[in-house]
Amino acid sequence: NDLEEALSNKFAPLHEIMGDNVCAYQRTGGGNVEAAFESATKVITGNFHVPRIAPMAMEGRACISSYDSNSGNLTFYSSNQSAHDIEHHLHEIITVPGHIRVFAPDVGGGFGHKHHIYPEEVCAIVYSIRSGLPVKWVESRSENIHSSHSRGLEASLSAAVNPNGKILGLKGRFLSDMGAFWISGAFTSPDNAAKRITGPYDIQAYDGEQFCLMTNRPPMTSYRGAGQPEGTFCMERLMDLIARELDIDPIEVRRVNLISPKSFPYKTVAGIPYVDGDYEPVIDRAIEKSQYQELLRQRDEDRKSGKLVGVGVAISTKGSGGTGGDAARSSAAKISIDRDGGVLIATDISPHGQGNATTFAQIAADTLGVVIEDITVQWGDSHLIEPFGPGAGTYASRGLVIGGHAVHQTAEQLRESLVETGARVLETSSANIRISSGRIHSIQDPSHYLSIGQVACMIGDEFNGCEHYSTFTLPPGSFAFAMHVAYVEIDIETGHVQVKDFTAVHDVGNLINPMIVNGQIHGGIVQGFGEAMLEGISYAEDGRPNEWSFMDYSMPLAEDLPKMKIETYATEARNGALGVRGIGEMPSVTAPVVLANAVHDALSSIGASMVEIPLSQEKVWKAINATSGKAAD
Repeated sequence: NDLEEALSNKFAPLHEIMGDNVCAYQRTGGGNVEAAFESATKVITGNFHVPRIAPMAMEGRACISSYDSNSGNLTFYSSNQSAHDIEHHLHEIITVPGHIRVFAPDVGGGFGHKHHIYPEEVCAIVYSIRSGLPVKWVESRSENIHSSHSRGLEASLSAAVNPNGKILGLKGRFLSDMGAFWISGAFTSPDNAAKRITGPYDIQAYDGEQFCLMTNRPPMTSYRGAGQPEGTFCMERLMDLIARELDIDPIEVRRVNLISPKSFPYKTVAGIPYVDGDYEPVIDRAIEKSQYQELLRQRDEDRKSGKLVGVGVAISTKGSGGTGGDAARSSAAKISIDRDGGVLIATDISPHGQGNATTFAQIAADTLGVVIEDITVQWGDSHLIEPFGPGAGTYASRGLVIGGHAVHQTAEQLRESLVETGARVLETSSANIRISSGRIHSIQDPSHYLSIGQVACMIGDEFNGCEHYSTFTLPPGSFAFAMHVAYVEIDIETGHVQVKDFTAVHDVGNLINPMIVNGQIHGGIVQGFGEAMLEGISYAEDGRPNEWSFMDYSMPLAEDLPKMKIETYATEARNGALGVRGIGEMPSVTAPVVLANAVHDALSSIGASMVEIPLSQEKVWKAINATSGKAAD
């Protein structure tokens, strides 16, 4: 149950075959760490705990398995994030004489924990095959809460700094709670936390030691950000400790450590590539929009009147499009045009609330020169494009960055065919052809045109039109960037934390649909608020969670949330034609730690100790009352 105890082998291994409770270990980093620490003015150390939480999608897991004993075909409907990936997993688990086909229809949220298959779903399939009847399974909310958890990191960070706050070297020790069983992809979170800990900072010497430990708790799964919220939390808390120790403004200590725009393309000391980045303008805009200097002045005035208030800042990067080999960074799209000019987009991206269908339709409409009303987007079918295509689905902020590029690339290639064929029929050059509102015409004479449906039939089948398929692979190194600023007030008598002001500025590259982007930012901040202030799983000695429902697992309500000042700042990303960056997870990476920093800024004004998240009323109240004096003193 305790991570240090699991590491020390105080107890017998959870699985005897392993010999101990360390299921994975890595050492990451580079540079001359010892020399950096020897030359440092100060060494500043912080110990941090990011507790386990439960991914809480609106819709829990559910499935229907239908086996046809005559054909040997298995059809599986599942609330998951990737029909293709689930099909791949099923082929590894079971064998049927026919085909396996997976459908993932409209899914009510996923956030990472629906990216793999669970034992109950396999049981439904086995029962269906044995009985020859369809089998339906829907989990309860209690089963959902207990199925798998995320976060669960204990970290110790030491920074060797000079008088200006520049980090010369960094040491990290990370303990990750993997639970009793290993879920596919579970190592992503601890790996990201350790390897991406430096975020937007230029740190040339780093030694990170990572232990993944088996405990008697439910298994680890991915959850929005998959390791980067944990790493960012620890790093941004450390930056505040450095600023406080050296009496430097928290923003300035961050500025002095930033990766310079001239350094891109850049590779971190842990080997993580960054294609591009320009962080200073985002920070400047966040300072302006939040009225940061005015917040500091207001904080000082409020403290004079006896209020317990604090200002927090945090910055972070977030990878777009996943990690790993080309398959993890690839997506396929198929676009068909029928004789009536209707456009059908088939994608292996499986949206579960992100608005991908709208965005993909916009991309295709702009590229092909058709009206968006003529476009239909299909997804969530493992046989829709290729039975064994890339098909990684929707996770890791990859929907637009990878799936959108696949649609754009396919539309571009199809447009070339339309232009070439249209030019030949209209007896002009391709350079003289334009496509608008579904009509292909010459620049000089728009009245003389062919419909896009007519030309599609010339390219493909005279009755069914044409189609085109392509696969897009995103080069590694795509990152978004954000800065958040928060102002909080704590009720001294109750420990209740009220967020009085919240500003978020995000560099997400070019905007395809601003409304969808703002919705994603709002949603991510809400999730970050929940993680910082309310959410957390506690366990009995035998590893069973104590929380069973929303009666005892707290989630944020609309009335809990502050009014948010949100802005996007676009620097065009260089690793794709669309110039976009991922946005789905970025807000939930930054929001938890900016709130923690603001609360600790408030508590430090009365000498109160640091409080671990979630920052519940009880914990904050105890911290206040453990001090010798209160804010009024």
